Amino acid sequence: MVSSINRYKWVLVLLAVIVLVTALSPWLLPQMSRDLLSGTDHGSTDITPVAVPSLDQPTTEVGIVLHLCLDTPPLFSAVMAHKAAVAIADELDTLVVPGFKGLKFYSSYIASKSYQDETGVNFTISSVPSLSPRPVQKHSPDPYQDALLKQKYQTEVDTWQAQVNLQLSQLTALRATVHGLTNRLRSLSFPFDDRGADYRSCLYEAGKHLLDAPSSAKTRLIVLASALVDNQHEQGYLNLTGVDVKSVFYSCSDSAIACLTRVATIKHLVMQAHAKSFSVLDVAESQAQQVLF
Repeated sequence: MVSSINRYKWVLVLLAVIVLVTALSPWLLPQMSRDLLSGTDHGSTDITPVAVPSLDQPTTEVGIVLHLCLDTPPLFSAVMAHKAAVAIADELDTLVVPGFKGLKFYSSYIASKSYQDETGVNFTISSVPSLSPRPVQKHSPDPYQDALLKQKYQTEVDTWQAQVNLQLSQLTALRATVHGLTNRLRSLSFPFDDRGADYRSCLYEAGKHLLDAPSSAKTRLIVLASALVDNQHEQGYLNLTGVDVKSVFYSCSDSAIACLTRVATIKHLVMQAHAKSFSVLDVAESQAQQVLF
């Protein structure tokens, strides 16, 4: 009799366990599924997926506005003007890297009448998003959860790498496009104009472009590749507030005093117009370093 009771006692216990599991299964099974899929449980931390920006969504904002004033023969040789154009084009190509803020480029000639004497080479280079950092692996003190976190981390790394590879492929395509634009600068011809030189009008036009630039343009630069001769004495209101002005490939065959006077004259002009800075690079300096930034 006692053995029969003991036998049935274990049957009753087993039935009670089955009834309990059946009653809790609507909660236990979904919760277990969620934990397995997410790689987490109570007390462990999720890894947030990393979003990598794409060049498929370029911004219209630019961080740099640049106006190039190119002098012409006979005061500035076509050979020297071409060297300056090539150096600037080459440097523009190197700017297109992850994190580049974008650039608006204008160019015009310095001639006897320089205002609106455009070269026809004006373009915009869109900004380039920075590459997102590699995901960071997280750990759990629980071996099982740590294994799940490692598995999820590897999945996120694979996704991140695929996105970065796509962005680098898009960057390569953008660089090819930019090189096509800068080739127009390399291919410029320089018209002969012996009626005089008028860099002031180029400064007036450049100043207008830069003052009309978007607020995102933190760098505003006027570059003159010029002999720095102005004998037209055009008059007008020149405002270069917040603008850096740089003379590159400066060459002067006159006396030392005359050459220094040219530099002093334009420096006085642009600083009186509230330019942020003025600097000069001669030919040797321009060939030995980057001329823009």
